[in-house]
Amino acid sequence: MPTGDPVRALLARSSGSEGDGGGVLLVADSAGIDPFVGDVARRLAREGFAVLVPALGALAEDRPAVRALESAAAFLAREAALDARRIGALGFGRGGTLALLLGCTSSSARALVTFGAPLVYRELSAARPIQPLELLLNLDAPWLAFFGTDDPLVPPADVERLRAALEAGGKHHEIVLGSGGGRGFPRASRAGGAPSEDATLERTLSFLREVL
Repeated sequence: MPTGDPVRALLARSSGSEGDGGGVLLVADSAGIDPFVGDVARRLAREGFAVLVPALGALAEDRPAVRALESAAAFLAREAALDARRIGALGFGRGGTLALLLGCTSSSARALVTFGAPLVYRELSAARPIQPLELLLNLDAPWLAFFGTDDPLVPPADVERLRAALEAGGKHHEIVLGSGGGRGFPRASRAGGAPSEDATLERTLSFLREVL
């Protein structure tokens, strides 16, 4: 990365389609860059997006992680010859929360897609000094948020608080709520009532193409 401490990352893009669909920062959950995340990156790349997956496992604190994502966005724009205004962030679990924080505190992400992103920290600390929900007034990026009703980290009350805050602020958003864990394409598609893997992917692709 261009500034600060180096951060390892996976870059995925299809030959001949670099930049056609814009860029996506793919922010993994606590499992890191596992086979699931690598598969999602490749699937997005096949659809014409340039995808960068930074390894943020050691960056548990909010502010350093968001700074690393800002650097990652700048790197992606340069490496893939992208317009910086056509980069979005897609995150799973904790990675979704970091993507949201990036969208609320920086102009580096012009669209957000999150899966099961925790919205309320049970305890504030020096590492996590402010509640993500408290930053929503600063959000300018369109946001597609997937949640599962069985996700213990995002209770329904938190989702309703989010919905109320987004509507009150007139934010461009869509909330998709289904039964299951809400964690991602295949991870959210196994329980009855959750969006299917194909439907979830298609909605994500449609949203990113619309707003980037």
